[in-house]
Amino acid sequence: MLVDYYEGRPIDPECLEKLHKPAQRLLEKKDMDDEDKLELLYGIETQFTHSQDKTEYQ
Repeated sequence: MLVDYYEGRPIDPECLEKLHKPAQRLLEKKDMDDEDKLELLYGIETQFTHSQDKTEYQ
């Protein structure tokens, strides 16, 4: 959902309020601009995808 938000897609503000704490912290983080946050989220998504691929082969 945060990726969608930072890519500019409309997100219900109520949904953003219900995010888990780590996601809320990223959303509220003022020392990073939105582009850096999006890059971080892409990196996390990539790591998650690769770790899932590895588990499927074991």
